[in-house]
Parts: sequence; C-alpha cells; structure tokens
Amino acid sequence: MKKILLLDIENLHKTEKDLLRYLSQYHSIYLVYAKSPVNFSLDGVVKISPYVMNGKLKVLKMPRVGKDAADFGLAFIAGQLSTQVSAKEFNFELMSNDHSMDYIADLLKIAQFDVTIIQEKPLVAPHIVQELKAEFNVDKMVYLYCENLQKQNFSKPAKLESLINSLKANLKVEEEVAKVVVEELKKKKVIKIDANKISYNVASILKVVKVFSAETAETAETAETAETAETAETAETAETAETAETAETAETAETAEEIEKKLTMIQIRLVSYLATVNHPRPKSLTGFTSVLKKCIPDQDVDEAISLLKKYDLIQINSKRQISYSSILLPN
Repeated sequence: MKKILLLDIENLHKTEKDLLRYLSQYHSIYLVYAKSPVNFSLDGVVKISPYVMNGKLKVLKMPRVGKDAADFGLAFIAGQLSTQVSAKEFNFELMSNDHSMDYIADLLKIAQFDVTIIQEKPLVAPHIVQELKAEFNVDKMVYLYCENLQKQNFSKPAKLESLINSLKANLKVEEEVAKVVVEELKKKKVIKIDANKISYNVASILKVVKVFSAETAETAETAETAETAETAETAETAETAETAETAETAETAETAEEIEKKLTMIQIRLVSYLATVNHPRPKSLTGFTSVLKKCIPDQDVDEAISLLKKYDLIQINSKRQISYSSILLPN
C-alpha cells in the first residue's frame, strides 16, 4: 500500500532532514502554507529541489493569509486526491497537532481511504498552557530570553534539557513555565529541535526582539496619544496625532523587517561562502571585510558590518580583531 502524507507544516515545523527522511518513506508529500514557517540551508534546498521537480514533493502557497488558511488548503488537496487515487492502492497520513485535521480524516474515510493522524505531543498540555499564559507574561519571557541569545557571551543550550534549565535559571521560573516558553520559542521559529538537539534562527531571534520592542513602544505611545487627544481642544488635533502615530508604527515595522532580511541574507551568503571554499573564519576586521566583499556588493559591506556589530553578531576589539556570535556562525 502506497502512503501519501499531508503535512501541516505551519502547525508542526519540520527541518530539511525531516522532509528528506519523509520523502524516502512516502509515495508523495503535500505541503500547504500561508506564511513560510521554515528556513532551509542552501544545502537543504539543493537536496530537496529534485523532489519538487519530479512531483514527489508538492508545495502549495495559499493566495491569502488568514486563520486556518493552510488547513483549508490541505482539505482542498485531500478532496482532489480522493478522486484521483484508489483507496485500494493508497492510504493517507495527516501530520498535524490541529484538531481540524479530524474533519479531513473523516471525509477521506467516507471515501473508503485508510487514514492515520500523526501528532507530536507538546511539552505541556494545552489547557495547562492557557492557565500559565493567563498567569505569566510568556511573550515578555520569550523576548527577554531572545535578548540574551543575542549576547556574545551568552551560552546557548544545545539540548532540550539544557534549554529548560537555562530558562529556569535566567527567567527565575518553574519547569512548567519554562516548557511553555520552549513551545513559544518553537512557535516563533526561534529554535528547532531535531532529535533533542537545538538549532537557533538568528533572523527569528532578531524579529522577536524588534517586534516586542516596537509593540511596547507603541503601547506607551498609544497611551500618551490618548491622553493628549483627551485634553486636545479640537478633534482635528487628535486625528493628526493618530495619523502620525500610524505612519510611524508602519515605518518601524517596515524597518525591522528590512533589517531581518538583510541579516538573514548576510548570514546565508557568508556561511555558504566559507563552506564552499573551505575558508577559515577571518580573525581580523580586514580579513572579514575581504570575505564579505566576496559575498555581497562592495557598497553594502560597511552597512553590513555596522548591522552585525549593532546586533552583537560580531565584536571587534581595540586591535581590530574580530569574534563571532554562534548565532551568526554556528560552531
């Protein structure tokens, strides 16, 4: 019996290694997404692309982003496949933690297909997560830990157990709360856990810090604007303040997104170049500048170095010697 996998990749984030393993196990795999939940290395893209070309791995991007958009996409594909393949030759496996997959499974069963739903057990039961989120500011905890992850001298746990202990120590919380923070870090794509080993996504770390900082500033600004508007003499003054605030907020969000894209691009090109030419990490600023010029246009090098310094991805001492964050260049 041939197996078809419908993977809810927005709900269960998978690494390139996971996908390659699944491709050896299934006749075909279908992925649907509204917002891309994964970041693959260049090596991963090269390894996976042949499966996309030959149709074994099919990827559908939803035309609009919205609640449960990917779920509707998977339901659409399941409906198509139910009329294209035979229940005597194929069965389905749905990989998701989303209970809405039950509806898709039921419809496939009506069409006489064997269906299995594969779920990954979370670290903390959903009802416990809700209770703890009501009691603790988990978003702020995620932000504080991501701030630490940006620091050059911060030890980044390599295994799940070490991460939980690190969260307990740094955030001064109990183990259950630390596990909820782990789930949020996974959800925000800050970390990926593969066979109990943890990898970190520099772009997501920066995004969490930027977004939380912007939201905090926006909240304070909104409160101040509301107070000003309340005491303003005319409605026109309030409207002007609101317009200015909206424009400033949009500009801040756009800037954060642009910075995230730039840093991700720099990291990908730098890691790829060093790996391709088997080049050791430059120890001096001059050497690092030369390597960057191999990766990005000359006119962008100064800006790139400034960004990397600003976000503690590199440090340059008084002797112009350079050290690297493990987020930028993993050991």
